[in-house]
Amino acid sequence: MAKEKQIVVGSRGSKLALIQTNWVISELKRLNPEFEFQIEKITTKGDKITDAPLSRLGGVGLFTKELEVALIGKKNRYCRS
Repeated sequence: MAKEKQIVVGSRGSKLALIQTNWVISELKRLNPEFEFQIEKITTKGDKITDAPLSRLGGVGLFTKELEVALIGKKNRYCRS
């Protein structure tokens, strides 16, 4: 039987980010077994530029801002009324 409720979770594709995302999903599944979860990997500018210090590129917000923008922009694609 296919699960009708699906939640898409955005994550950077780094090893640490995916470990953290999978941990969060496992906890969410434990509390909400009726949901199916899918990870959507998002590559940020911070992931692409590895030869410059983060402080010069915009700090850690460089990663989170792009994730937020990507997730907000795709929100309507996944939400059903």
